[in-house]
Order: sequence, then structure tokens, then C-alpha cells
Amino acid sequence: MTVKLHPLPALRRIHPGWWVAIIAAALLACWALVMWSGGTRTAMPHVMYLPIVVAALVGGVKAGAATGAIAGLLIGPLTPLDTVGGTEQAVAGWALRLFFFVVVGAVVGEGRRRLLRVEETRQKFISAVAHEVRTPLSAILGFSQIISERFDNLPEPELREFVQVINKEVGELQDIIEGYIVAARLDDSALVFEPRSIELDTTVRQALERMPNAVVDAQLNLDLQPAMCWADPVRARQAIRALVGHCLAYLDGELIVSTWQSRKAAVVAAKHSTEVERDVLMEGLAPMTRVRASGTRPHPVGMGLAVASRLADLMGGSLLHRKNGSSSAFELHLPVPDSNK
Repeated sequence: MTVKLHPLPALRRIHPGWWVAIIAAALLACWALVMWSGGTRTAMPHVMYLPIVVAALVGGVKAGAATGAIAGLLIGPLTPLDTVGGTEQAVAGWALRLFFFVVVGAVVGEGRRRLLRVEETRQKFISAVAHEVRTPLSAILGFSQIISERFDNLPEPELREFVQVINKEVGELQDIIEGYIVAARLDDSALVFEPRSIELDTTVRQALERMPNAVVDAQLNLDLQPAMCWADPVRARQAIRALVGHCLAYLDGELIVSTWQSRKAAVVAAKHSTEVERDVLMEGLAPMTRVRASGTRPHPVGMGLAVASRLADLMGGSLLHRKNGSSSAFELHLPVPDSNK
């Protein structure tokens, strides 16, 4: 989904050519006002900020900086310090003013760009959440309607199966929502951790059981060895889902998830047969600024690598990325129980 945004929706119908003419007219009008007021010795040159800011809001960084340069030249060497006495400006004076005009235009234009990016991310974030929760909600609604309409006629084994599916989908929906909440609160000191000794291989199985079967079964293989770690079981599941979900969403080919334990750490590794490109890696590490919500590829559960990395840090572990020839692996390291006694 491509989202086209405009900072001033009410004015977007104006043709760009008209904006150029309007800003040029504003620059000339401001220059005439400075000349009429007696030159640059007064505070009147500050009116030039108006067309500079408008140009930056409409056209961005380049338009704002270019307009600032033109404004600086207009009331620079082309305008005397005092129109009555004919006193010329010092070069250092008008050059410094030109510099500030250009900087203001560029800063306002960059602010516009960042605002548009935040708005685009917000829309994509909402789309991503809606996309993820739609599948479990549809299953819950469908099976609950069948039970409601045919309760008296359903055999007990079939009824039990439907209830189990509903329970599974409710759990998946809970994990998805909790994952997004955690993603939005990674820097919140109120995020609660209750670490204890847990079986990491069992935790991995529990985390993957609630992920969409069609995606997991098609691309995922498990090699889980016994491993004990010291972590919050809920946060550990969220970190695992975030890591595996990101790999399934953004990387092609087969994914092997394995666990093992060393003397210093218990490890969950997601090994991929292809090398991870730098832009994909950086995108995963900054999910709140870039959220993919287009195409048919699954979305990263729990918002991706940034969540896994941050949760690991908060539990005393880390997330590492290793390259080995044409393959690569993400490793989630969590502390072992002995290190926390």
C-alpha cells in the first residue's frame, strides 16, 4: 500500500506552478516592504521568513533552502543598509543573514519531511495491526457462530475441536496485541519483568504454536535442544515471536530455529539460507519508523528485531547477527539461571 500525504490538504489542489508564482510574488513584496521601511537597518527584513517557511512547507528541504538563498540575496547586496543615506551593508552582515535564511528553510523543510514520515508510519501501523488481528478474529467469529447455531446438533468431539481452535486463536490474538503494546512501551519504565528459571526450548515451542500455521509449516524447521534460561516467560515468548516473525516476513527461503545452552547463555538461533541485506536489517531494527503493510507477505509479529533486541537487553541478554558465507543467523542470547543467583 502506497500512502501519498500532503501537509496542507486544503491547499493541495493548487498547481505547483502557482506556488512558485505565489512565493516569488511574496519575495518581491517583502523586498519592496524592506526598501520602503528604509533598508535593512530596521527589523523589517524578518518578513522574509514568511515566504521561506511557506516554500519549505510546500516543497520541502530544497525548496526552503533555495527560497532562503534568494531572500538572502534580495535583501543582501541588492538592498542598502539605509535607503535614505545610501549606506551599503557590510558583506559579513548580509552573508550571515543569508546563512540563517537558508538554515531556517532547510530546517522547516526537514520538519515537514519528518512529519509526513510519522503520519505515513501511523497509517501503515494501523493497517498492519488490522491485517494481523483479522485472521484470528475471523476464526473466532466463524467457529463461535457455528457453535451458537448448531450447539444441540454438534457431536462432542467436533464441539471440543471448535473450542480448542477458538482458544488457540484467542491466545494468538492476545499475543499479537501484547506484542504491539510492548513495541510501543519499550522505553517505558513501567514495563514489568518477572524473571525465573524456564525451559527455553519449551518456550520456543509455545511461542511458535500460536503463530499462523500456514506460514510456520511452510518455511520453518525446528532443532530444539534442551536449554534453561533466566527470563520472564511472557517477555521471552514475545521476543521469540518478534524474531521469528520478522524472519518469516522479510526473508525468503527456509528458516531453521534451534536452541542450545552454553556455560554463559541459553541461545535461540534463527538461521537463514540467504544473506540479510543491510537495509532489511536496519528496517527491522527501527520498526516504529518503517512498518511494511503492503503486498501478501506476512507481517512481523510483535514488530520485529527492535522488540526482540530490546526485550533481550532488559532481561540481561542480547540479540546478535552472524554471517557465515551465503547464510546468516540471528541469535537471541538469554542468561542462564546460575548467573542470577
